[in-house]
Amino acid sequence: MLWVLIALLIFIFQMATILLLEFRHPSKAVAWMFILFCCPLIGFAVYYFVAQDYKKRRQVRTRGSKLFREIRSTLRSQANRVNNVRDMHGKDFQHQQRLFNLLNRLSENPITGCNRSEVLTDGEAAFGAMLEAMEQAKDHIHIEFYIFRNDIIGTQFQEVMIRKAKAGLKIRFICDGLGSYA
Repeated sequence: MLWVLIALLIFIFQMATILLLEFRHPSKAVAWMFILFCCPLIGFAVYYFVAQDYKKRRQVRTRGSKLFREIRSTLRSQANRVNNVRDMHGKDFQHQQRLFNLLNRLSENPITGCNRSEVLTDGEAAFGAMLEAMEQAKDHIHIEFYIFRNDIIGTQFQEVMIRKAKAGLKIRFICDGLGSYA
């Protein structure tokens, strides 16, 4: 009877370990608990050796977040930071103290000045503005698309990127491959 109690305690320990280590990933916890139910001792041994990559990912994440904090700190010290709503360039925003306070507290990133944005709701205008900005680029082009097709507009973007790359600019292009098949 004592061996049953010991086996039960070992099983509870194994389950608790999996639940504690995988509490942020419920689907993984359920999968590992199912494996543990099917083969109690072997399941935990497999979990111990296979789940080791989780520890490595956690270490990489910690190092990455430390690097991210350093980059953010450098950017904060070098950014043209706006500390008061009266320092905003746009006159429309200067009467929005509550919005400024919300935006300032909402994110860890500071509000910076000398920024400009333009909302383009028409595809032709948006692509034209993007191509014009790419033509004016002097150092690098970073561009991201959900859908990129081999059509007239896609060919225009491709030609500009190739020409600018040959001129020595750094080109970074991200495209969602699945979206492009649609």
